[in-house]
Amino acid sequence: MVVYYSATGNSKWIASLLSQKLDMPMVSMLEIMDSKDPQRYITDREKLIIVAPVHAWYPALFVKMFLLFLLVHEIFFRYAYMVFTCGDDCGEANKEATRLMNIIADKFCTAFSVQMPNTYILLPGFDVDDEKTRKKKLDTAPERVNQIAKCILDNTSDPQLYYAGHAAWFKSRVLHPMFRKFVMKRSKFYVTEACNGCGICQRICPIKIIQLNALRQPEWNKTCIQCLACLHHCPQQAIQWGNQTQKKGRYVNPFVKT
Repeated sequence: MVVYYSATGNSKWIASLLSQKLDMPMVSMLEIMDSKDPQRYITDREKLIIVAPVHAWYPALFVKMFLLFLLVHEIFFRYAYMVFTCGDDCGEANKEATRLMNIIADKFCTAFSVQMPNTYILLPGFDVDDEKTRKKKLDTAPERVNQIAKCILDNTSDPQLYYAGHAAWFKSRVLHPMFRKFVMKRSKFYVTEACNGCGICQRICPIKIIQLNALRQPEWNKTCIQCLACLHHCPQQAIQWGNQTQKKGRYVNPFVKT
């Protein structure tokens, strides 16, 4: 089965393409974790394919939360694969994936990666892709998925289908811990006067940490994992983070509905 976690729709789209190619059911991690009976979603324990983004050259934190959820509910698989979506490169996210996936699988087979439009905009020098780059990534992704699906069906691996990038060890082992310590633990989200109280941000938050105050404006608690779903989905572009996002773009995958 194909299980995905997606904030802006990139991973959901890749999961849907894989699901079609592999003729496997697709379900979101959120749906499984919100269920009172997660076992009913697990229709096949032969192969688990997780599709999720890389956050700062590491598997998204929600992936770890989901795998621990499976462990607690004693849901295990024979084979497991990881398909990362990334703006540019993945660093050594594949090595951490090996450690995590071995918790719930007899064998972790391999990790793949698919380049998708950039979504991280919280720090200086980071912004969404220009239209030309975005289109190129979206146009080339389906063929990449075809190659990944073939490997999964043939029970083979291809190192060319995972892109670690330059300085992979440094990015995952040095920059990522710094990111976790100095960026993720600081909540700088706020809304401008453009907020119309629609509540979309609260609805799509994967870990349900956004609450609407008496003015129907969102407030974030300190457990935010900075997936940026709220920021990118805000129809008014009213959600900002410190002084870094006011002049930066927003992105939602054009092929999926949220």
